[in-house]
Amino acid sequence: MKLKLLTMLVACLGAGVVIATFTSCETQSANATVRISPSSASLSRSQSVSLTASGGFDYKWSLGDDTIGTLSSRDGATVVYTSRHSPNAGDTNKPNSVISQVVTVVSTIEGASATTTNSTSLSTSAEAFITHL
Repeated sequence: MKLKLLTMLVACLGAGVVIATFTSCETQSANATVRISPSSASLSRSQSVSLTASGGFDYKWSLGDDTIGTLSSRDGATVVYTSRHSPNAGDTNKPNSVISQVVTVVSTIEGASATTTNSTSLSTSAEAFITHL
């Protein structure tokens, strides 16, 4: 739901001169649902997938384990995840195991500012799951 606030001040000065001031503010609903697309992927070492967040504002990305993959950025709607993991590389005594990575995006709308009394922030998040083959 969008809310549009319009304030108009009209003043008449002297011989028919009219001065009008318009102030407009458009806001977004705070009931956003953040999603990541794709929500899952399977990658081998050095393969990448582009992840895109939608439904929120000001996205911040994080990884469950920074040693098995990297993100191209920690901010923004789209990031690229690259696998750094080879299951049991060089270890012939263990069968190959599948490792999963959780990629989380958080969208936050800050509440407090120096000019308002609203101090409530809203955060919402989503997760994507990367399987390392």
